Amino acid sequence: GELTPWIVHGGRCTSDIECSLAGVCTPEGKCQCDPWAEGLDCSYLKFAPVDKSRVGYLNEHYSSWGGTIMKKKSDGLYHMYVSEIVCREDPETNKRCGLGDWRTHSRIAQATSAHVEGPYSRLQPDDAVLLHPEHHNPTVHVSP
Repeated sequence: GELTPWIVHGGRCTSDIECSLAGVCTPEGKCQCDPWAEGLDCSYLKFAPVDKSRVGYLNEHYSSWGGTIMKKKSDGLYHMYVSEIVCREDPETNKRCGLGDWRTHSRIAQATSAHVEGPYSRLQPDDAVLLHPEHHNPTVHVSP
């Protein structure tokens, strides 16, 4: 492989490209990063601190992924439509089982939260499941 210009020039940039196009290369050969980037070559994103008490959706009985969120005007809540894996039929003994059976055991469930970032609570069993197994990756589309 080839050595990157960054290494060839001893950790000094010679162009904005070497600052990951997320900053400018100063005459001194140092990257001055845009406000949303950091690192010697501006290749790291600066994320806002996360409130871990409000991290999305996690259910002890079902593995899940993805999710589309919309705010309903009628109740003021955020509604998440999420793909979840049914590991066993008995919800009392069900434990999360990973994503391996997504093709045949994936379904769409609904959860709600007062805050867009969560935490989201799954609706009661009879109301939560919107689409039964072999459904995946829900998206929400609102008609004008």
